[in-house]
Amino acid sequence: MVLRNVTLNDIELIFNLANASNIRKFSGNPKPISWDEHKNWFLKKLADKKCKFFILEHQGLNIGSIRFDSEENGEMVISYLIEPDFQGKGYGKLILKEGVERLKNDKPEIKNVCGFVKKANTTSIKIFERLGYCKITDDGKILKFEKKL
Repeated sequence: MVLRNVTLNDIELIFNLANASNIRKFSGNPKPISWDEHKNWFLKKLADKKCKFFILEHQGLNIGSIRFDSEENGEMVISYLIEPDFQGKGYGKLILKEGVERLKNDKPEIKNVCGFVKKANTTSIKIFERLGYCKITDDGKILKFEKKL
């Protein structure tokens, strides 16, 4: 397993991953993303020094991505996606665990990470709980999980 930095060469990979139907249904906006929207967003993320963005690879295959975006309060917000063919095989837990370890090594000043999960996404809820994240808010639709580093 390799957790590597996202590069410009990954623009299409991330576009296809983000637009997979079983991923869109759990995102903040379930509508498909246009290429132009994605391209603008992706280029901003690559240029953003406060964003850490990785791809998990195994035996030359792309398993998924994990991204950490810095909030004004210093908290890093987690977003991870697993390729549909690899879902249900433990990679969500692995990418979250390894991603946070990489974040701690790359940005040791970060003291807190959090993730927002739709209540319908029971798989991600279980992953956050199994990794020791605390559920700190529940608005009836979205849960916020947090972990001190």
